[in-house]
Parts: sequence; C-alpha cells; structure tokens
Amino acid sequence: MQSTSPMTTARARSILAPFNCLEVKTIADLEEKIAVRQAVLHLASIADTHMFGILAADWDEAIAALYSYAKAFGETPPAVAKPCDGAVYIKFNPRSGSCYASPYLDDRRGILIAFQSDFADGINEMCGHLPLDLFDARER
Repeated sequence: MQSTSPMTTARARSILAPFNCLEVKTIADLEEKIAVRQAVLHLASIADTHMFGILAADWDEAIAALYSYAKAFGETPPAVAKPCDGAVYIKFNPRSGSCYASPYLDDRRGILIAFQSDFADGINEMCGHLPLDLFDARER
C-alpha cells in the first residue's frame, strides 16, 4: 500500500537517511521503492541543481541507469561517447552538460546524487547508493 502522506523535505530526508553513501542498502519491496523515488524527486524539485555518480558492473548497466534517472528527472540524457570495459563510473552534471566515464575498481554499485543549492540556506546534501534500477519503467 502506497503512503498517502504528502512528501515534505523532512519526510524525504528521513526516507533517504539510510542511503548515507557509506554502504549499499537494499530496498525491501515495491512500496519502499516508490517512497524512495518520491523522496529523491522531491529533493530534486527543491534543489537548484544535482549531479549523478553512477557505479555499475558494466557499460550497459551504467547507461541504462543514467538514462532512466535522467528521464525521471526530466532531463535529456547526455551522449557518452567513450565506453569503458568492465565496471564503470559515470559522472553527469545536467547543469553544465558535462558527462564522463572511467573504469571503477570498487565493488559497490548504485547511484550517488548530490543535490545542490545556489544559496547557503538551500539544500546541499548527497545520498546513495541508490539502486541502479530505482526508476526502471517496468515497475511503475
């Protein structure tokens, strides 16, 4: 059952608190996945900008995650011209349009999102490792 509580910044932060960028957390079920999606999109709506860090086992997985997150955030996915073999890290800054990929040696996988404000009193925080398939269209 989906929560009917309105998404607030405090609630979004509470939902995303376990995604502290230190460990990879598993989402238990579709209800939790929906709540995490809503929390991420809420923080994106109040931030002035954000950046994605994608940590994936291979190129195809990384690109699929990049495209699904970009689409969920209402952005045009960037062209990433140089694929990497093996595990990959992709960094995408929608504001500047910069996007690059490099080999990734660690075994953690997921998405890191840095929400940023242009002002000191705005939102300036990071969350992750979010699931690569958080915005997988097959589960909506």
